[in-house]
Amino acid sequence: MVGWILLKSLLLPPGNQVATALLGGLLRLRWPRLGGALILFSLLSLYLLSIPFVATQLAFSLEQQSSPVTPEGLSKAQLLVVLGGGRQPAAPEYDGRDRPSVLATERLLYAAFLARRSGLELLVTGGVVEGWEEESEAQLMTRLLQQELGVRVLWQEGASRTTHENAINSRALLPDSIQRIALVTHALHMPRARRAFERAGFEVIPAPLGYHRLNPAQPALLHWLPSVRSLLLSRDALHEWLGGSWYDLRARLRSPF
Repeated sequence: MVGWILLKSLLLPPGNQVATALLGGLLRLRWPRLGGALILFSLLSLYLLSIPFVATQLAFSLEQQSSPVTPEGLSKAQLLVVLGGGRQPAAPEYDGRDRPSVLATERLLYAAFLARRSGLELLVTGGVVEGWEEESEAQLMTRLLQQELGVRVLWQEGASRTTHENAINSRALLPDSIQRIALVTHALHMPRARRAFERAGFEVIPAPLGYHRLNPAQPALLHWLPSVRSLLLSRDALHEWLGGSWYDLRARLRSPF
């Protein structure tokens, strides 16, 4: 798991840009033009990925693939499935207990809203991702939903570490009679999540949240100024593109045709 975290750091910004700049610095000692070009490329790509205009375009390329769920669409589902989104470890404001992350809490709030609107039961899925946590994400999510939001959780899937495992473990946990699910996750994550659950045998009704858009009330100049928030959004979007491509490639390699 640590090796995978290090690999992601090198493949995604800003780790990719840092590694490229360091390589350029070394190559510049012998090949000044090549080394200088790599340094310039790393700086330029870091700037572009850090500005709101580029970040929101990257996010939009994924988010446009799923529209918000409608009451009519929700009425066709048999179950709400909520994907975990990380944790806040040892939150001091909650007596040092682990909590669902801000990302996961957004999903839980939306799932509670949909559950009250539709009357559907819930499954929450998320395990011990890093390997050293005491409680699964599913346990943290269940506690927040039931104790703080008053929404019952019927199924917990607490063994998965990836979106792919979320899907196959949820399929193994549920009875065969449940085929149509409303899948709750962020719009940025929905394309990859939807394909994973469809390959596991579900009919998926997307219930995305958290769309990213430029603020039209802001001066246009601000859309071209770099920010950490925009860099993180670019990183998340590229992570989804890479993750989705990897899932697709693995599915093709496993296919007999």
